[in-house]
Amino acid sequence: METKTGYPRTIPLTNDIEKILLKVFPETLNPRASVFNASVDGIRNAFRRVRDRAGLRTTFHSLRHEALSSLFEMGLTPIEVNRISGHRTMEMVMRYSHADTSRTRAKMEGAQS
Repeated sequence: METKTGYPRTIPLTNDIEKILLKVFPETLNPRASVFNASVDGIRNAFRRVRDRAGLRTTFHSLRHEALSSLFEMGLTPIEVNRISGHRTMEMVMRYSHADTSRTRAKMEGAQS
């Protein structure tokens, strides 16, 4: 599949998400298949319609930012987040990492035990 950066990537899915996708899109049994057969403009327009109907004032990028920040909060490493996000540099990935001092301290305390 062609990506914005021109570099293909495979994004890992949880078992629950995989089950849902296979139920809704049975043709995705091929692991190299694209789930959504839509253009970038088509996805952008669909997002705007749903957003406007819901009365929200968010952007697609803000949802991406929240998702990647959540991956860091779940404990994924920068390399793991990079594999999912597709950023070309670690500097770009680290923009989504917001250090939580209390969690950092807890990790440090755990390392001492």
